[in-house]
Amino acid sequence: MDLISNMSSVREETSWDFVNEIILRYIDNSLSLHDYPRAVSVLSTPAWFAPGDQVRHMSLLARTVREIMPKHTEGVLEWLDYADSTLNELKLAGMDVVDIEYPLLNELGAVYGRLDMTDSLISVVARIKSAWELTPTDKRWPSEAYWWYALELIKENRFQEAEIILKNVIRNKLEFDVTQVYPAVIVYTVLCGLTDDTGDLNSILNSLLDVLDEEMSRQGIQMSYDQFYHYFREELFLDVMSFAAVADPVRCSGVLYDALLTLNNMRQDIQMDMLAYADTCKSKNFSNLYNLIRTVRDSEVGDAADYSYVDCIGSLTDLPIRSHRYSWQDVRDALTAQDIAVEFFLVPHKEPLLAALVLREGYSKPEMVELCLLSDLKSEVNKGVKLYREGGKSIYNLIWRPLESKLEGARRVFYSPVGDMRILNMDAIICQEGDRLMSEVYEMNMLSSTAKLIRPQHSPDYKAEIGDLKALVYGGLEFYPDSVDWKKASLAWNWARFARKTEYLFDDSGFLIPGLSAVSARYLHNSLKEVREIAEEISSEHVFLRTGLAGIEEDFRNDYDAGIMHFATHAFCLDDDEILIDEMLAGLDFSYVSTMELSAFKRCGLLFSGAGSTMEGRKPSGVFDGIIYGDNIAARDFRNTDLVVLSACGTALGDVHEAGVYGLQRAFKRAGVNTIIMSLWNVNDVSTAHMMTEFYKYLMSGDSKREAFGKARASVREKYKDPYYWAPFIMLD
Repeated sequence: MDLISNMSSVREETSWDFVNEIILRYIDNSLSLHDYPRAVSVLSTPAWFAPGDQVRHMSLLARTVREIMPKHTEGVLEWLDYADSTLNELKLAGMDVVDIEYPLLNELGAVYGRLDMTDSLISVVARIKSAWELTPTDKRWPSEAYWWYALELIKENRFQEAEIILKNVIRNKLEFDVTQVYPAVIVYTVLCGLTDDTGDLNSILNSLLDVLDEEMSRQGIQMSYDQFYHYFREELFLDVMSFAAVADPVRCSGVLYDALLTLNNMRQDIQMDMLAYADTCKSKNFSNLYNLIRTVRDSEVGDAADYSYVDCIGSLTDLPIRSHRYSWQDVRDALTAQDIAVEFFLVPHKEPLLAALVLREGYSKPEMVELCLLSDLKSEVNKGVKLYREGGKSIYNLIWRPLESKLEGARRVFYSPVGDMRILNMDAIICQEGDRLMSEVYEMNMLSSTAKLIRPQHSPDYKAEIGDLKALVYGGLEFYPDSVDWKKASLAWNWARFARKTEYLFDDSGFLIPGLSAVSARYLHNSLKEVREIAEEISSEHVFLRTGLAGIEEDFRNDYDAGIMHFATHAFCLDDDEILIDEMLAGLDFSYVSTMELSAFKRCGLLFSGAGSTMEGRKPSGVFDGIIYGDNIAARDFRNTDLVVLSACGTALGDVHEAGVYGLQRAFKRAGVNTIIMSLWNVNDVSTAHMMTEFYKYLMSGDSKREAFGKARASVREKYKDPYYWAPFIMLD
């Protein structure tokens, strides 16, 4: 954009042919990256084009409208007709038009297909066939036109012809635009069902996963954070893989398990790779830029940082580009005879299904089991605490009863939930053996992915390793402090920061999202007792205890490199109908753009001292507002944090998606945290304080995190019989 602007300012000294070429290539590249706002900003800029470039410009306009405003596709016909007549005039003049004719024919075919203009579509395909001979390995091969033509062939029951064309479309998309391959794979899968021939399906899915691994690994490093979000959407590809694999589970269960492992961990793995690279990179400029783009996205300097990052990374030669593909065989080989690994996934049928892939020691392939309708699961999850008061037997019948034959002889269950399963406490439901809880029959281990079994992170023995422990503990915070005292606390902290030459992350001070004023900021009386007792259990010399005005936002923004972080404070997670984040996208169809996680991170967070005054509009100048949002957390580097305890209300909640719960738990995972303890509903602060104190007592006596968690829950259950008190907290590794 800077180059185009500079050339425009010296137009008398610049060849317009050169300027036009730069503009058209910029638009084409922006569309290829799915960065539609930037493509539109240049497309809408007045410019003078020679006839050949007019054809290219009209083709790009049609492509843009077809992608982001499909309801207005009919409006581009006039442009394309004009471009086609211009093309014919150039042909008559003897001009070589091969490089502009194929893109135009491709757009004509795509528009005619979308508008159900069958005769016109067939006519365009005939022109394509009679023109220069291209193969699907050529980027100019008109895949969109052929895609719509294949659909016409299917309508005419010409399945074999359609199958050949769809394979070529998939081949072309895998080579040049993998982000647009999913419709062809879906239709090819349906066609396989019609012909009862799934012979090539497994090969296609393996090729798709290989390309996704290579493409996402490379692009994830070379793109800025926001560009990567706009370019890839892992959930979409998992939908494609699961839809196709269910069509032939015998052949495809293995590649689907690999896809679940790979795509569910891809973005996280890349982020951890880049954090590690930033630690050792010789270019200090890169390290500064990488940390900057993670903290200033969506700010006024975000675009400038993105451009600088892309420029900088283009000059580096030692980027950590590697394969991130996982294998189900590696998960199987990590299991013992008493273990079972279960990856849950959703099948995107008209009525979505919950299904599972199961692995045991010695399995020759993962075994696929269809479980229940997603709607049935949702209706049970929506019962909240009532579900656990009923024993959760309905959840057992929906999810675990169909797996009983696979569970025989198992003692440890490692499971990675999906969708609404992520806000269920499986430990607290009654299983088939009398009135015993699942956690009393099995050692239940909820994992963000069973890939964690392949390279398990170090789980410290806190009793043995106490000498190296640092714990950051917040509680008893003052949400409505005296303004003078608040400013003094902030000033003292700033002087200390200045002496240590440390810097803050980007400050959101002044940004107050609608709906936040309804969040409770009442004083939590038992939180002070809770954190003081925790400090005694851990040993105060290893604890950064932050109470009262010591718990201001400025303190949290410091890097304590703590192994444990405990938050006994208020949390919030607002629904997406309570706040409109992406007003700039209103009126455009960006439903396929993966902004869901970024949007959710703007609607969840934690309250620190002063937050209540901020929400009432009484924040003094010169202090941070006491509100930490999810995107602030996700941008941090918490790779050395083994355990985060969110001792607050509803901290496990958020926007439920197939890939996870987009809220605080995902934000902390994005930052690199190993284990998170969080709550499913508004908790009682007395029973919570008891559970947390018991948890740290057992943890510091030598129990593992999961053992300590189970014992603490049992202690609360013995004292309080109602599941409201003992069942709200879950642990995610």
